[in-house]
Amino acid sequence: MVATLIVVLPDSARAATTGSASEDGTLVNQVNFNPVPIDPAGVVHLGGGDLLISDSEINEVTPGANNLWRMTRTGGILFTGRFGYTPVEPTGLAYNSANGRVYVSNDAAKSVRDIHPGGDGQFGTPDDSSTFMSTAAFGVNDPEDVAWDPVGGRLYIGGGTEKTITPVSPGPNGLFDGADDVVFPSINLGAFVNEIEGLGYRAATDTLLVVDPTGGVGANGAERIYEVTKTGRLIRIIRIAYTELPSDVALAPATSGGGENLFVVDRGDGASAAMDGRMYEISAPFANLAPFVSAGSDRSTPVNRSLTLGGDAYDDGQPSTNALSVTWSKVSGPGSVTFGNNKAVDSSATFSTPGTYVLRLTGSDGVMQNSDDVTVTVQTAVKNVVGGVDTSTGIWRLFDGGVQFNSFYFGNPADFPFYGDWDCDGDETPGLYRQSDGYVYLRNSNTQGVADISFFFGNPGDVPLAGDFNGDGCDTVSLYRPSEAKFYIINKLGKGDAGLGAADSSFFYGVPGDVPFVGDWTGNGIDTPGLRRNSDGFVYLRNTNTQGIADVNYFYGNNGDVVFTGDWDNDGDDTLGLYRPSNGIMYLRNTNSTGIADFDFFAGSGLYPVAGDN
Repeated sequence: MVATLIVVLPDSARAATTGSASEDGTLVNQVNFNPVPIDPAGVVHLGGGDLLISDSEINEVTPGANNLWRMTRTGGILFTGRFGYTPVEPTGLAYNSANGRVYVSNDAAKSVRDIHPGGDGQFGTPDDSSTFMSTAAFGVNDPEDVAWDPVGGRLYIGGGTEKTITPVSPGPNGLFDGADDVVFPSINLGAFVNEIEGLGYRAATDTLLVVDPTGGVGANGAERIYEVTKTGRLIRIIRIAYTELPSDVALAPATSGGGENLFVVDRGDGASAAMDGRMYEISAPFANLAPFVSAGSDRSTPVNRSLTLGGDAYDDGQPSTNALSVTWSKVSGPGSVTFGNNKAVDSSATFSTPGTYVLRLTGSDGVMQNSDDVTVTVQTAVKNVVGGVDTSTGIWRLFDGGVQFNSFYFGNPADFPFYGDWDCDGDETPGLYRQSDGYVYLRNSNTQGVADISFFFGNPGDVPLAGDFNGDGCDTVSLYRPSEAKFYIINKLGKGDAGLGAADSSFFYGVPGDVPFVGDWTGNGIDTPGLRRNSDGFVYLRNTNTQGIADVNYFYGNNGDVVFTGDWDNDGDDTLGLYRPSNGIMYLRNTNSTGIADFDFFAGSGLYPVAGDN
């Protein structure tokens, strides 16, 4: 079998719980599977009034027995069949109405089967055909259930004990078969889920339903169903305390009246020998909720410089006739605020006067609204600092306008120095990468002393790159791996000497031998990659953190020059500086174009250049 293709895409943050609501599901009907003994593990709506139900335990008691039933919503048996692959553990079901296929999770085999009915049109008969996808290949070792998303064309796999949902798309062949499947990063629900036992899909809001038989974190055993977005944000909690061991959920037409109800299958006491399962029809109110709104974390920025706002907003899709709208506004502050687009979450703001401002992001679904505030500290014009670090002694020398105004010791000889704003206060301070132990050491002041932050980082030979890669006003340390000619973007800082885990994104750019750096070339508050190719003396700048060709390229500098970046003229965008070891001079240019330096000064010999704002 060909290995599953794993696509590296940005990792999602742990699911937010802000703005969620709790409600009780009302029991409408209970089906006891009698005289047919079933301990149901999976349920899915096939359309019309039919449900497909699987049992993952019956073959442990009676080998060869049927483990699949097509039923009415009131428990009437329409057809029985058997998934006969080995081992027989059909734990969860999903149905793709577009191609008529059923997807079956199997926690014993750590896999998902993609099953097509044969000529008889029934699942669980000998003329079924199927393909096989290993979930263990991408880290899901307890695949308890699956849910099909017809909008995104993805299968969501619930990792029971992993507390994750993992989206997977079929490759060009249209099958889940481990050959060309596209696997996206897992979404961690561990902030509120103890165990994922079942998954369902809600078409009305394009959301997922997650069954936790333990009731979730801090729930004291009250069974729950969580409605979450496809990025893992918690929308609502539906309490189903009358169930015993719920294992899966499906939405289907209500047995009386209009609308849809939840159909929850339950394994009873969970013992395979007991076969005491049941099914509950549950009415959930799915009440309209006010939008979730976040204006982001408090920020700082220089006066008259565009600040990228870190807002976020989401609505539950109700009422369906109204779309979510957002508005940025100024609540308080000493001067005027100019928004790039005050009707967009991803906006920007420019402040006319130094001081403290409060901005508000308001979201409305046409009926209900919510808002959140962010405080922005606007500083006077920043001082653009150019520094030189003597890597043989660990002395940092800081220059303003070519005049040294500070010096201090930080680090050991041979440490790799850089400069960044680690505590988001608007001032950039020293950082080091020590290749001998693989640690990053960061300090929050331009003074001698021990590191305020340290963490394990990268591989030997990696080049650290400090910058703000998501526009949140805080710098982090990303890396360039020369052996791969690949950038790894990391939007968080480590702590407590621990490792960072996977990068938020990664992409190839340039060729081996290029010298990497980063800067904000467009003035949008986000640092993106640049390269200098020593073989031809050309600089290649890209305006997004993605793979592709350069957006700007030009010739600049001499062989042996060391490149660094900064905003030398305080116009909001970064340009290049060069340190020439042969003469100890720093050369600064105010535009990203070929030409001579706009300013230069003697800094000294044996230095490694750094730059930042203070």
